[in-house]
Amino acid sequence: MLRHTTLKLQVPRHPSLRAFGYLAVLLGIAQGIFFAIFPLVLERDLHGAARVGYYYALIGIMGLCASVASTVIFRRVSRVRIAYWSFVISTFAIGFMTLAKDIWHLAGLDIPRAIAVIFVNIAFSLFVADYLKREFAAGQAAIFAWSNLGWLIGPLIGGLSAARWGYEAAFILSSVAFMACLVFFLYQHLIARHPHFTHGTHAESLGELWSNIKAYVQHPELGRVFRVSFGINIWWSVRGIYIPLAIVALGFGTRTVGLVTAGTGIPLILMEFWTGTQAAIRGVRRYIILGFTALTIFATLLGVFSKMAYVLFAIFIIANVGAALIEPLQNTYFLEAVRVEEREHLYGIYNTGALMAGIVAPVATSLIFGLGFGFRGIWIFLAVAMLFFCGDAFFIKKRY
Repeated sequence: MLRHTTLKLQVPRHPSLRAFGYLAVLLGIAQGIFFAIFPLVLERDLHGAARVGYYYALIGIMGLCASVASTVIFRRVSRVRIAYWSFVISTFAIGFMTLAKDIWHLAGLDIPRAIAVIFVNIAFSLFVADYLKREFAAGQAAIFAWSNLGWLIGPLIGGLSAARWGYEAAFILSSVAFMACLVFFLYQHLIARHPHFTHGTHAESLGELWSNIKAYVQHPELGRVFRVSFGINIWWSVRGIYIPLAIVALGFGTRTVGLVTAGTGIPLILMEFWTGTQAAIRGVRRYIILGFTALTIFATLLGVFSKMAYVLFAIFIIANVGAALIEPLQNTYFLEAVRVEEREHLYGIYNTGALMAGIVAPVATSLIFGLGFGFRGIWIFLAVAMLFFCGDAFFIKKRY
């Protein structure tokens, strides 16, 4: 396993790919700091875990609209400009959260932050796809490995800083990390002249939006691509909201939240490059099936051991073995299924799978929590959902 980690961290040897890797680490740190503590801030201001899910669902609806609109926006506006303003908005929105006095102030800053992060993630994915051209599986896995290194460091920083200096310190550090992303991105674009951190524009009307949606729906394989993305992001959504809340509910503090959340990134770092290299040889199908099978088993175990704190923490971490078999392949599956000229038109539609998961999962889990089933009910819901997506994955065409 350590051999795989070494490979992952050495893969971006070419300066162009290495630049993507460094930016992925910085983005992972920035977002990891933020999301390690943000559910706890929401629970404090909304006075209840169930309401946190509804909040995420409302933000998700806005993000869904933004992602659909991106299929046109990314044709009319340069990716470079979109990425630049997304980093700027994220930096200032999170920084000003330190001054928020109530949930309305917080939401007013979080909405532009959420949309900006969606746009920068789309731009980053398209930059990487243009660079990789055809060797998607191993290259995407390398980038995900670097990203997850950031997601390991970020929650540690967020949890420990919040425990020592309060939530505001974590917001400031996340804002600084987004500023570092902006500086690095501008350096690569303006100084280093990175060949893929550049992009032109196309005169495309808003009428093309419907055409893009229609083209996606009519594509023979993209429905299942969408469901794979939807399924793994159901996992990420529930994990991101309820792991911090479950840890606090068991009587632990933000330091433990940071440590456990960071620990969940270890299987991803250890396994994702291996997944990508194997999928490049054998295809994505078998690993997606294995991944959802593993997630079904581990989610069931979460329900069984929901009151045993340290066993639960261990399962939180080990469960991402299943996620590591899927996460680096979801973009690969999409890119293999579409032609090069379709990427920019259809990526925003494909990306709505992740965002719809960010609506459905919080609403469903909030209803479960509100009806009194508690965290055990949430883990059982997660197990049933993963079982469904596992069954659906068996129908992925064997040529993938």
